[in-house]
Amino acid sequence: MTIERRIICGLDDIKSITIECLCRPYGKPHEPPCGARLTTKPTEDKDIPERCPRCGATWEEKRDRRVETGPSVFSTLIVSIAKILNRGKDENEVKNEPKFRILLEFSEPKTDD
Repeated sequence: MTIERRIICGLDDIKSITIECLCRPYGKPHEPPCGARLTTKPTEDKDIPERCPRCGATWEEKRDRRVETGPSVFSTLIVSIAKILNRGKDENEVKNEPKFRILLEFSEPKTDD
């Protein structure tokens, strides 16, 4: 018998959003990544910085803040998550290593004792 456990969380369960730098020193692919982190509350409306505050590597090029939207912000969120997760899987897409990763923090689930 297989036992499977899953945790289901809503957007309001997110306690913080962290951006972690994955950039390595230029010409040193075997060095560990920078690892600098920036953390914000999910209710703060902030852009991802253009550059890592520690190593100065470019994270994102400056763009117009407007986002390509679907029928609603919820649809846009779902499509955006899929685009992030499928990044680099298209054979025609330029394969660049991600410059950072996004981490979501949740509180420990309460147990029914």
